[in-house]
Amino acid sequence: MHKKELAYATIAFVIAISAGLGTYYLTTPAISAENVKNWAIASFNKVSTFKLSAEVSVFMSISAFKAENKTMALKTLIEGATNMSANKTWLYITVMLPNNATKMLEMYIIDNYVYFKRIEPGSSWIKVKLPYENRTRQGFLSNQISLLNKSEVKLLPSELVDGKPCYVLELKPSLKDLWRALSSQPAFNQSVSMPAVAIEKLQQVVKSFSAKMWIDKEEKLLRKAQTTISMEMDLGLLGTIAGNLNITLRFYDYNKPIHITLPQEAQNATELQIVKVKTTEISHPPKPPPQAVTK
Repeated sequence: MHKKELAYATIAFVIAISAGLGTYYLTTPAISAENVKNWAIASFNKVSTFKLSAEVSVFMSISAFKAENKTMALKTLIEGATNMSANKTWLYITVMLPNNATKMLEMYIIDNYVYFKRIEPGSSWIKVKLPYENRTRQGFLSNQISLLNKSEVKLLPSELVDGKPCYVLELKPSLKDLWRALSSQPAFNQSVSMPAVAIEKLQQVVKSFSAKMWIDKEEKLLRKAQTTISMEMDLGLLGTIAGNLNITLRFYDYNKPIHITLPQEAQNATELQIVKVKTTEISHPPKPPPQAVTK
């Protein structure tokens, strides 16, 4: 073969290979929001332990009739860990009150009981029996995965979370599913006083809401979840109350050894009885978690 013919053959070969590769990349299925959603759900089933941190911010504006407008801000920080195989969760909750005071609470959720104690002199341990069978999969992480499973999703541009590349999903859940996911957390009830309100009433006061999740690209695990709810209540001649609720959850240290042991003094905790409150939910209302109110 002459040099000229060899050159043409080489060029033709390169073009053919390039065209083939181009066709391969063009026909490779793109990652969809449903792909990411299904990966996250499947990965959750392999989780045995995890740690979490949360920030819950509440801002309220009160416009009273013929009175000075008032605002109130409340922030709650939560650090915790869960061992799902042992059915145990530990939480340390810090509540920053509007008067610059800070309240701290330690909590254990073990089997069918919640144990908690205010971190202040003279306080003692109190325990509350859960009004439903406790399974730690029905907790922070599982509620988020359940919400993801019930939601329509949209894939947004990727972002980093704690240095890890993540897919970002925008969720479009029903208000009912979103509120259930939030109100079923004992820690949130401690700090935000989530009411077991009827969904019809909730729809009247919630003006907008949004939810996003960040899924680890490598491990396909949920790394971050963020929820925002804006509400407004018209009190007639008394004025209006408007508020924003922002919740950010982070999950880390998946499947690493976690040992949670109830303190000796908590084993003799005083049991607090729960008074059940009926609501007018549309159907099959979720059983409310313990409302362990502290002064």
